[in-house]
Amino acid sequence: MLGAKARVWVAGEALIDLVPLNGEVKAIVGGGPANTAKALAKLGIEVCFIGGISSDSYGAAIREELHKVDLSLALESELPTALAEVSLDSSGSASYKFTLEGTTTFDFHNSWLPDGSPDILHIGTLATLVEPGASELYSWAKGLDSVIVFDPNVRSSVLSDAGKYREIFESWALISKVVKMSEEDLHFLGYSGGEEVLELGPELVVVTRGADGMEGITSEG
Repeated sequence: MLGAKARVWVAGEALIDLVPLNGEVKAIVGGGPANTAKALAKLGIEVCFIGGISSDSYGAAIREELHKVDLSLALESELPTALAEVSLDSSGSASYKFTLEGTTTFDFHNSWLPDGSPDILHIGTLATLVEPGASELYSWAKGLDSVIVFDPNVRSSVLSDAGKYREIFESWALISKVVKMSEEDLHFLGYSGGEEVLELGPELVVVTRGADGMEGITSEG
């Protein structure tokens, strides 16, 4: 595949989750955007990943995990891979401690972000939050002639200020056609429901509710 011709681009982070498992720490490829790209490729959709992938051993693991995804437009550099140390509570819910600064994972810059516009750009999670790359990514995405699908996938351990987080979220929601978020995301950002997010301009807001499924909200209800 040629990245510039792929129908769907997914922009964001591919990182490594360090997960405690049976008394050991296991390195698992993670990152919301990377997982989205992998899932789309598995469905047979032409998808190109836009993000930084290190030349270190973790980067090699990421490339292997995303072997069905077009990586021709990804940045490769010698900067290290971002890491997420995962802690699990008694219910199995995860919390994260991130190592993000100075990594290739968030080294977004206009000098390498690709020209052209796919049909759909899926973007979200930490890449829309971690500066200075987030501002570069926003300027680039805003200039595309694409349907933007935005998934904030809130990580309050990176930015605990809900007001600032909401400000960033709303800037992305304003340029997006579709916003997908969890019920927990809504509550952290101070929204009572997806209808409030719809007022920002998206044509569709999808709210996931765990075991209770999901809800799609449009201007028609």
